[in-house]
This record gives sequence, structure tokens and C-alpha cells, in this order.
Amino acid sequence: MCKALLLLAAAFGLAATAASATEVGPFKLGGEIKVGSEGITKGISETEGNAQVVGAVTATYKPFFAGIRLKNVKGSDGTDDQTQWFAGAKGDIAGFKASLQLLYKTNNNARPGTDDDFYEWQSDISRTFNKSTTVKYTAIYSPDLSGATEEAWWHDLSVSQKLNAKWAVSGGVGIRRLSPERDYTGYNLGANYTVTKATGLDLRYYDTDKHEYGKRFGDRLVLTLTQKF
Repeated sequence: MCKALLLLAAAFGLAATAASATEVGPFKLGGEIKVGSEGITKGISETEGNAQVVGAVTATYKPFFAGIRLKNVKGSDGTDDQTQWFAGAKGDIAGFKASLQLLYKTNNNARPGTDDDFYEWQSDISRTFNKSTTVKYTAIYSPDLSGATEEAWWHDLSVSQKLNAKWAVSGGVGIRRLSPERDYTGYNLGANYTVTKATGLDLRYYDTDKHEYGKRFGDRLVLTLTQKF
């Protein structure tokens, strides 16, 4: 956990540097810090009820982007934090916003001999109607996930509705498909409040249809603060 906090502090420092120099030659730098009452990934808890801090720094050149993300997690293999390297491209296609990225993730401090790293491909496509309603689809694929899990898919469809300049409500449904089979469906519903252009709050309820899989799959209410740089 101490290592995770040091890594996250480093990300915070990098983000602050990015804030003071948003353009370096043809590149643009940006940072983001998220602090949540619990960490959620693909509809289930990754911190077992504990708070989570996520730090990210991204460099952008025209449609291309690359960066690093650090966060504390709690894995059954002893993992206490995760490092993510990512790179991809994004743009507008026929009225849709689309992106494709490759992520390389390492689960740090896992027990020796544990399969602790993996790749994921993530694609996102969204469209906004009447400047207030956004529909988004996300697909994430890994040919060989960490641990005993092999092929893995995550399909997520969400809808966000702006109520005014400050408030928006949103919800989504995600389907997880794993090999060996341990499938589930996740749900979420929440509200976002824009504090400033760079600061936001999100209060969200999560649940799945497989409580019998363990506490990670139970329902929970999560409050998240996001600060962009």
C-alpha cells in the first residue's frame, strides 16, 4: 500500500507539471486525479470496500494519445496497486466520437509465480443527441487476463442525460464474459455534478446479478471526486 501511495504521489506530481506546461512542442499534456470511496472496475469492486486513488498523465499529439495510470487495488494474489500503460487514437467519424487503445497492465506486489500482467484492447464509440443526451458503447477484450482467467470480454452500454449546466444523470449495463466461465452482468445508476470546468463529483450505485460470487459482486454506493489538470 505504501508503494501504491508513492506511485500515486508521483503521478500527482507529473500531473501538476503537465498543468504548468500544457503544450510541449506539438504535444499536449494533461493529468487527472480521482479519489473514490471505493474502486470499481467492470462493475465490481477492486478495493474490497476500501477507498481508491487513481492518478493519470496523458500526452496527446493530434488524434494520438499515450500515458500512464496508477491506482491502488486489492487482489486475492496479494496485489496492492496496478500500473497501466496505454496508447491509442481517437476522433470523429460520421457524427460519432470513437477511440481505440491498447493497455498493458501490471498487478504490483503479487505473490511470486503469479501471472500478474496482461494486455487489453479497448474501443469506445459514442454519440450525443440534442446536445444533452449521450449514448456510449465500450468493448474491452483481453486474450489472456491475469491469474487463471484466460480470454475476457466486457461489453458496456451507457446513457447520460444533461439536466442543466451543472447536473447530469447516467446509467449503464455491462456484460462480463470470462474463460473459464465466470460470467456476470453489472448495473449502475448515478448523478454527476460539475463543480468547475476541471472538477467534478459523481455519486453512483452499482450492483450485479451474481452476489453468490462474493463481496466484490455485491451492491454499493460510491462517491468519486475527479480533478483534471
